[in-house]
Amino acid sequence: MPMTKKKINLFFTALKITNDIFAVALSFYLAYRMKFRWMLHVSDISAYPDVYIDMYLKILWLLVFIWIFSFIVSGLYKQYGGPLQWMNEITAIGKGAIFATMLTFAFTYAFQGLPQSRYVIIYSLPVAFLILVISHWFINKIKKSSSVIILAIRKRSLLE
Repeated sequence: MPMTKKKINLFFTALKITNDIFAVALSFYLAYRMKFRWMLHVSDISAYPDVYIDMYLKILWLLVFIWIFSFIVSGLYKQYGGPLQWMNEITAIGKGAIFATMLTFAFTYAFQGLPQSRYVIIYSLPVAFLILVISHWFINKIKKSSSVIILAIRKRSLLE
């Protein structure tokens, strides 16, 4: 069964969504560590036991859902073409991350049971942006090289 361009795009879009789920989760974990363990804006580290991470882990599914929804709305998973396709993707990552951060703030205000650390939410924005830009760059490189390999195989089979 030959790999069509549509199937390749679908596969790599699913790969990006899966990547983004893990990247967002990792960014919130690192943001938590920045706030509560690496003592950024914290004067007494012993006042914050590791139990606070449990509050974030319990709602991580909601945070990931908010972020993936924001990426879909921002157009991150569209297939961009042309000479500026990478810049369009970086812009979509930035728009989605900012929108997700605003939605996360709105949810923490609306539902008082959620963790209230604004610093963790703010720190997650640049951390997620950096992780997502780097990982999407790698995925796009793999996609580009796999497309070249598939085209070479097709050309070879047509010549035979």
